[in-house]
Amino acid sequence: MKNLKTLFGLCLLIIITIVFILESYAGYPATETYVEKEPYTVTEIYTEKEPYVVKTHTTKKQDFIICGNSEFDISNTSDYNNCLIEGYYKYKERRVGNLNVVSGSRVYEIKPAGWYHIITDTPLLEEYNPRPLPEVEFSQESTLEERWEAMTNNTWSIITVDLSNHYINYTPKLSFKYSYGLSIPSEQCICEVIEKDVTVYENVTMYKDVNKTRTVTKYQDVEKTITSTTSSSSPFSYFRYIFLVGLLYVTYKVIKKSDSERNNGEKNKSGTKQKTKQTNTNYQEDEAFRMGQEENRKRYEESRKQEGSRRREEERSRQDQSRTKRQSSHYSSPKTNDFPPEIISLLQKYEINMSSQVTFDMVKKKRKYWLELLHPDKNTNKSEETRKMAEDKLKEMNDVYRQLRDYFKDVSIN
Repeated sequence: MKNLKTLFGLCLLIIITIVFILESYAGYPATETYVEKEPYTVTEIYTEKEPYVVKTHTTKKQDFIICGNSEFDISNTSDYNNCLIEGYYKYKERRVGNLNVVSGSRVYEIKPAGWYHIITDTPLLEEYNPRPLPEVEFSQESTLEERWEAMTNNTWSIITVDLSNHYINYTPKLSFKYSYGLSIPSEQCICEVIEKDVTVYENVTMYKDVNKTRTVTKYQDVEKTITSTTSSSSPFSYFRYIFLVGLLYVTYKVIKKSDSERNNGEKNKSGTKQKTKQTNTNYQEDEAFRMGQEENRKRYEESRKQEGSRRREEERSRQDQSRTKRQSSHYSSPKTNDFPPEIISLLQKYEINMSSQVTFDMVKKKRKYWLELLHPDKNTNKSEETRKMAEDKLKEMNDVYRQLRDYFKDVSIN
């Protein structure tokens, strides 16, 4: 053991020497390599969609108004508002025009009810409005629904202007027997709607691919070196000095303790013989004491056996007397558990032991058993189906208990 401690002390001295040698080289410069992100620029070429305008022409269908030798755009209604338009006029209740905003309010252009051309949406001249239809005559057998339908259909359906015959025809909804027509005066202007192909020029925005350049900043890894000198006067060097002093102190203590133990070992050799003699004397005294204790234990065990034999004899005597009393009471007392059949069925369902006389205390004790077994709080970790079965079983047992309680209550009153 002392050799190991001496070896440990030598190792500590070697470590301290190495640390001092390294400390002497602490002021030498040191070179460190590191990687740094360095920016550089790159010119890239990319493609971009650039718009340009192209003037194209297309052909489309467009309606025009022909009045004699004059031709008008169909949207310029003021040029032909005093003319009849060939074709059909339909009756409209009203017409809502464009929305205008005047001083924050919404104003709609609402035209009055009247007859309007189905293409140009221009009104029929007032002098050509249809005359009123004669009143509808009903028979006495006509129902209310028939009369209402006849009055609803008693209106004009359509007005037709025929340019070739200079004629205007009026057709009602009810029947053709009220249809009639009028010749249009020769001085009256009548126009027709024609469809023509029109070439329209328009500007179309198109896109073309244009190559452009831009400058982009990127980064690359550059390996660099830095030279640094460690100062021996840094706080870390002071900490090393303190650590070395501590190691020296521990080494000194270990070596001193090793010498002290070696001296104590020599002293212990001289006193070993005296301790051996004293130990033999103590062993003899302990052996005498142990034998006395063993003798006392044997006497105690013998007295316990005699006491146990006596108690068993007394218990056997009491059992014989109890058996004699039960046999005598069996022949002298009435029948055990003399209950009605329905009560016996309930007791069996409640799993009451029928080998002895059943009392209400036994029923209450059994109720605690069922509550402990089937109560929902006792089955929280079971499956849903198991909890449901336990709940139904508990309800059934509670019902049996109520019937047994009422029975025993009535028996005690009687």
